[in-house]
Amino acid sequence: METVKKILPDGRDSWLSLNEYKPPAADIPAAWKAVKGEDLYSMDLIRKLLLELFPELSSVGDFSPIGFIRRNNGDPRITRLVHRLSEGLAILLISLIEGSAPSRELNHLSDADWEFWAGCKHIILDGGMAKGPAANAFLDHLRACLADRGISVKVDRTLPIDGNRTMSLLGCAAPEPDYYQTIYVFDFGNSKIKSGRCLRIGKRLRLEELPGVLHKDFWNMKDDSGTARLLHETICETILNTLDYYEDFGPEYRIGMCFANNYLRQQISNRGSYRSLRLLGDDYRSFLQKSLETQTCKKVSLSLYNDAEAVANLYQRWAPDAAVITLGTHLGIAYPHTC
Repeated sequence: METVKKILPDGRDSWLSLNEYKPPAADIPAAWKAVKGEDLYSMDLIRKLLLELFPELSSVGDFSPIGFIRRNNGDPRITRLVHRLSEGLAILLISLIEGSAPSRELNHLSDADWEFWAGCKHIILDGGMAKGPAANAFLDHLRACLADRGISVKVDRTLPIDGNRTMSLLGCAAPEPDYYQTIYVFDFGNSKIKSGRCLRIGKRLRLEELPGVLHKDFWNMKDDSGTARLLHETICETILNTLDYYEDFGPEYRIGMCFANNYLRQQISNRGSYRSLRLLGDDYRSFLQKSLETQTCKKVSLSLYNDAEAVANLYQRWAPDAAVITLGTHLGIAYPHTC
């Protein structure tokens, strides 16, 4: 059973999973039939609510929930949906911030978790409803729900970055030493693989992002060695195809990669879409690095992150009293560190 999820800014362990966190039932509207975080915000929930509000969508098969919301921003039904999602996230955050006795009884977090949230001053959001035409309505309503809680909600658009901005990709490059002028970056998500390269131009990073690629449903695949090999082969193939696309045949490759799985102290957790990779050995980063060096006959330097941690790499200036929450297929969380 996985326990530790992340490392808090003071170096202590966090046991918090936003998706599994349970606010007190009295705080949640009964009609929502919600119990935990994933019932308050997740892509499955958004898809379900859209089908209730727009029954005609049931005839079109699979569709992009966030894309539909962005294209139909301004429709009163979309506004109601956006407010529902922001209220759900606010319920989750208020429960953590207050740390009431019922919240503590329902959630077996560490003392360090409760201490962090009691002093948390900044929430930084990325992805999903925090971007696009509906973002302002979502953020304004969330801020209104959190009024007088002593916490700010940020979507930072002031970073020294040029080009398209997938924050997790940029976060994979941000910690790299300045003498690396080109860093290849990858985000292996629950539903999409994103890739590209970051070029360091003076003190700025320029991201050249390739089109995202939808992948197989890794989440529901068996947790066994066969899945582990398939995941590893997919990762290697994606990285090699990207290097070939840019026709980079230099002596060394610098790679920053994140994925939608908890990754703590070089260990892949036993939960999430990429959990089976842990079956390939105790140190997947080294395993992948050696595989890439074998296949390229080049030196490879590889940094590996959880996807939310990659985003948090961009916000060290808000440490130590900030949390980064990613609004993707599921809720992700990480904590900016001062170094």
